This record gives sequence, C-alpha cells and structure tokens, in this order.
Amino acid sequence: MEKHIFTRFDDELNNLQNMVVDMANLCEKQLHAISAFLRQDPISESLRDIVNVDALTNQYHIDINKECVRLIAKRSPVASDLRFITACDRIATDLERIGDENCKIAYLLEEEPIDVQKDKIWKELYGTIRLAKTMLNSCIGVLSRLDAEAAEALLKDDDDLDTSYNSVTRQLMSYMIEDNTLITKGIDVLMAAKSLERIGDHCINIAESIIYAIDGEDVRMRRDFEVANKH
Repeated sequence: MEKHIFTRFDDELNNLQNMVVDMANLCEKQLHAISAFLRQDPISESLRDIVNVDALTNQYHIDINKECVRLIAKRSPVASDLRFITACDRIATDLERIGDENCKIAYLLEEEPIDVQKDKIWKELYGTIRLAKTMLNSCIGVLSRLDAEAAEALLKDDDDLDTSYNSVTRQLMSYMIEDNTLITKGIDVLMAAKSLERIGDHCINIAESIIYAIDGEDVRMRRDFEVANKH
C-alpha cells in the first residue's frame, strides 16, 4: 500500500490488515485441529474447542465490517485505498464462511466416536484436508504480504483440491455400494469432503480479492471463463 501524508491513515489500514490476518490464523487453527483429531494426535484440541473458536471468528467478521464502514465514512478513500478496504470486507466474509465449514466438519466428527486410524472411510479425507490446509496457509501468506503474484499462483491450486474431492466422492460411493452398512458414515464423510472443497473455493475468493485490491483487476469473470472452458 502507498504511504499517505496522514500517517494515522496508514496505521488504520495496517490495523485493518492485521485484523484480517488474525482472523485467517483462527480459521487455520481450526483446520489444523480437525486434521490433528482425524489423525488422533494426542495433543489435539477437542472438537468443542474447534467450535468455540467460531465465536471469535464471527466477532472478527463483525469488527472488520464495522472498521471498513468507519474508514470509508471518515477517510473518504479513493482508488487503491478504497479497493483495499472493500477487499478486506469481502475477505472477512469468506473467512467467516471458512470457519462455518470447519464447524460443520467438527459437528460431523462429534456425532459418533470413531477410531480414525482403523476407519478407512474417514481416512479418505487425509489428502483432501492436506490440500485445504495448504491453500489456507497460502492465503495467510498472501494476506500478510499483499502479494498479487502469489495470489495468482493460488488460483491454480484449487484444481488439485477439486480433483481430490472428486476422487474421494467416487471412492466413498464405491464403499457404500459394496457395503450398505457404511451408508450413514459415508454420507457424513461426503459432507465433510464437501466442506473442505468449499474451503478451497473461499480461498480462491480471497486470492481474487487480493488481486483486485492490489492491481485493480476483477479476475472473477476470468476465472469463471476458464472453469467453463474445462467442461
């Protein structure tokens, strides 16, 4: 971001950026905790702790929205400053939805005790959750550095996550066809996999918002065109 004559405005914009990064870190903490639980890490947080973090992300969403409104009303920003503020508001919305998807997975895991290490159904998520974690971590780097080039690279990562999600879906359907006693559990894992796929979609939205904030280019239509041409 460009420096301003009034350094107070710079401080306010930096504070807004830090709020968004802190919110993203909370979402990453949730996802890491889910991954640790699936792998039965002895130091993993409880599923209830994962859900409780969602209250913090919701509050960040509210606070960031209020700060964006305040800055627009007080500073009357234009050009890159206005783009940055509106992008932060959009990013906070995507992060709040990532937190919601994390909670959905936690609730699914909470429904019944599972021995994940011996459960081939839940093990199918390992690769997908690893990719989702990588994308979210990349988002945090992009947000911290305001790196449009890294954001462009992140747009391509969603293909790997989509491929993993489709593979998991096919494998789970195969399990359920072979053994109908696995249908209930299989549906739960399918829902968890869908949440991970949506987390990837929100990471893409965040990358698009960063590109818009820095370069002024709205790449959403470009992305839709590229996706349409794949089919």
